[in-house]
Amino acid sequence: MPVSLYAIVSMQRSGSKWFEALLNSHENIRSHGEIFYNFDRKCNMTVITTVLDRVYSLNWNVSTFRRKRNKCLAAVGFKWMLNQGIRDNHEGIVDYFNRRGISAILLLRKNLLRRLVSVKANKQDGHDNLLNGTHKAHVSSKEEAQILASYKPKLDVKRLIPTLEHMERLAADTLEYFKSTRHIVVYYEDLVQNQTEKMMDVLKFLRAPHRSLVSGHVKIHTRPLEEQIANWRAVVKGIQDNHDEIVDYFNRNGVSAILVLRRNHLQPLAQILATYRPELNVKSLIPTLEHMEKLAADTLEYFKSTRHNVVYYEDLVGNQIVRKPLMHA
Repeated sequence: MPVSLYAIVSMQRSGSKWFEALLNSHENIRSHGEIFYNFDRKCNMTVITTVLDRVYSLNWNVSTFRRKRNKCLAAVGFKWMLNQGIRDNHEGIVDYFNRRGISAILLLRKNLLRRLVSVKANKQDGHDNLLNGTHKAHVSSKEEAQILASYKPKLDVKRLIPTLEHMERLAADTLEYFKSTRHIVVYYEDLVQNQTEKMMDVLKFLRAPHRSLVSGHVKIHTRPLEEQIANWRAVVKGIQDNHDEIVDYFNRNGVSAILVLRRNHLQPLAQILATYRPELNVKSLIPTLEHMEKLAADTLEYFKSTRHNVVYYEDLVGNQIVRKPLMHA
């Protein structure tokens, strides 16, 4: 069987290092890392073709994979970030892929706000060097992960929506660029949720023997977003203040909204008071409940023109076997 040639196409802070480590734990796969990392970001198609020809000649950096020297080779590839010449040369790259029979693994993220947090935190650690004076973009222990996760970035609320839209556009462009190639789309969140199943899909795509894949990488940001963003309340308010822009974006891009709300606002308020504001007096109780009711009503009003579904917490608790939600057009 011929060797499968592939490229992992991704963006920074999308789990590509972990994903590639999983692939390299397979005895029949060589993944050469981020080979365009040190190249000029504006390199032309001539340079790109020269590098790709060397990688796919099967002789690129063979010494790194000495332990696999006597193993039958099933797949060879590398990791390629969108900002490393792909966007400027995508037509030539796709033509090259189709001529050479190269497959694309499109590794993307669904939750772009979490990606933004990871990008900001990683950039900050490049200055702070929290781990014994050294910067690490990836870690292999829970202790190191906790240290890096202790930094909470403060997001620019005014630039938040445009930044997320730019990320969304990059992902959409990636899918558009490679739609004519042989490709598979892998979402980071799906990989986290079910690593074994998703990696078996990838091995099948690469026509490689099924094996148990392992990696020493440890996820850094695991807590809820409200615990990982320094100005979380300002972010929430900023999103609420931009609801018209968000709804317009949803409708233009076919994004569906699942509105998770509560009917009984007294119970969560009691929990909040017990934890954070035990001194809140009875006089403030009614206005606070009215404010919570208004937030829920505003949410329904904001998204009424989108394709959406309303899910109430009380219904989930009463019936945890949740059917596929019906969406309102």
